[in-house]
Amino acid sequence: MVNASGAAMLAALAPGRVSVAFGTGFNGTRALGAPAATWPYLKRYVLTCRALLRGETVEWDGHPIRMLHPDGHAPARPIDLPMLISALGPKGVAITREIADGLFTVSNQTDHAHEFSWATLGIHGTVLDNHEPLDSPRVQAAVGAGHALAYHTTYEFGGDVTQLPGGQVWLDVITAVPERERHLAVHDQHLVGLNRGSRLGCRKLARDPDHHGHRISGTHRRAIHPLRRRTHHRDHVPALRPGPHRRARTLHHRRPATMSTRRTPKTQTPTSTAWCR
Repeated sequence: MVNASGAAMLAALAPGRVSVAFGTGFNGTRALGAPAATWPYLKRYVLTCRALLRGETVEWDGHPIRMLHPDGHAPARPIDLPMLISALGPKGVAITREIADGLFTVSNQTDHAHEFSWATLGIHGTVLDNHEPLDSPRVQAAVGAGHALAYHTTYEFGGDVTQLPGGQVWLDVITAVPERERHLAVHDQHLVGLNRGSRLGCRKLARDPDHHGHRISGTHRRAIHPLRRRTHHRDHVPALRPGPHRRARTLHHRRPATMSTRRTPKTQTPTSTAWCR
């Protein structure tokens, strides 16, 4: 209900420009020390959210629920919003194909993008001044949180963080925290800023060319070319996420109908993300 109401409010503020993405809950659940939602649960959740936005009465946890917002407090139902699902494996991709309008992925995961008429790839980036180094304080404040995602995801999905540049120092900081509270240290400042471990590791990660696939940072001319390549086909649309501490600088990209900027409200499981295009 919270997510349906939030999506309805965004639709009122930006009619025709809002879509919503759902996931089983990476940071949204693991930062709480909880496992991700199951795919059957997510499927039921998305279908329920759609039904609420249509104005229907639906059952959740054994009780009938409905959006009760009167006129002036939400758009009149039905509210038709495009919905995407974040999926990487066969179960998630199958459910996405069945009930969603498109696919959302991150970290350069595009293996299934060609299977959908609409696929959005989340990337991180900033526009550099001429000769500005990738490990400068300004750049790290702008996109360092996106770099740090490499540590979080590798660690949470059982990979070897020490194989990443700066990974050992990041892991040392994390494992120094008692196991009962370690999830708090891992996800501290997730996609917002750099926690202590990430600050120590990201200066090395920023300079490593093998880990640039999930972000675009460069001068205006160098940054815009990868975006144009990625938007050449509709099945590969980038969603550029600038960092929270950026200067007023933009990428003047000529595909406004397909370019998305992510807005990430804090939600509970499963994770949902609202987009304005």
